[in-house]
Amino acid sequence: MCLDFFLAQHATIAPQFPPRQTTSIVSILFHVGLLLLVIAAIASLFITTQRRTRLLDLLIWPVIVAATITLAILYKGPDGTLAFIAGYVMFVVMISVSGFVLGLVRVCSKSVRKSRAAYVIFSLVALWLLILMLLPATPAVREAARRTDCKNQMKQIAIAMHDWNDEFGRLPDLAITDGDDPPRTWRVDLLSFIESDHVRKKYRKDRRWDETENLPSAKTYMPHYRCPSVHHERNHRDESGRYFTHYLAVTGPNTIFANGKGMKLADVSSGDGTSKTLLLVEASGRNVVWTEPRDADTSMQPMEINLAGLSIYDSPGMLSTYHPAGVNLSMADASVHTVPRRIDPKILQALTTTNGNDPADRGF
Repeated sequence: MCLDFFLAQHATIAPQFPPRQTTSIVSILFHVGLLLLVIAAIASLFITTQRRTRLLDLLIWPVIVAATITLAILYKGPDGTLAFIAGYVMFVVMISVSGFVLGLVRVCSKSVRKSRAAYVIFSLVALWLLILMLLPATPAVREAARRTDCKNQMKQIAIAMHDWNDEFGRLPDLAITDGDDPPRTWRVDLLSFIESDHVRKKYRKDRRWDETENLPSAKTYMPHYRCPSVHHERNHRDESGRYFTHYLAVTGPNTIFANGKGMKLADVSSGDGTSKTLLLVEASGRNVVWTEPRDADTSMQPMEINLAGLSIYDSPGMLSTYHPAGVNLSMADASVHTVPRRIDPKILQALTTTNGNDPADRGF
């Protein structure tokens, strides 16, 4: 909490990334169509309780359900709206089932009283509405949950690096080599520490990461290395179907992975301390394949958050995120913090180093 507060006090204007979501005419028409189907279902239910029901009236309910489900299947919107669309469909189906059952009862029995039928049916609808309200369907709640999942994943990677340090006496090198084998990323070997050793064993260490023999590994979905808020396929996989990682280690002069070599965590504690030194950063705009031996280099990337790139899904800066609340950082003590997009780059630069007495130390 202290780190979050301190970082929030040093804010400047950040560049625009990711691309702003635009609402298309098709999307507007889709939601209007769903709304009309909901209105039609409610109106039909009300009419059913106010007059004598005929057998032909029962046909309206399967028509409404079929139209709603067809519209939902044809929808090609972002993944994050699927729960919202599912709630729409569930609501229409519930009303339609209620209307169909009520209509069937009224057709078969002339003694059903209007007032009692209306009372029962609207009570059921109110109950179902209450259940729907309890579901985490609002965008804000879903994004908060995704941000929490993202932080948990970064924390699990950091803990796995701590386990590596305990076993081998230091953090892993960013590009690991065995004899004459080509370099491979630490993300491959770290799979043994995050319960994915079966994937690590399929990786061909005697081949480069981008050779055909290692294409199946790169095309293996690894949720540990993916931010849950990244929905668009363009920022999820490349043209060859290889999955990206959204979490990169920090390398460069005076960093915890200086020259790509992992240092001892005990040595970090003697400098800035593990709670003030960056270990991992969220970099969703870098488009790094998870098997690729490439990370965030402070000597090559600008110390910016969500810096605009050559295309709308690229960001060449050190950090980039799809979270509206800010970017996630993992410190060397395995703590994870969300910092605002407008954080002062000087503060970020200070956090990358293991040296003591820099601006990130003051106030702690």
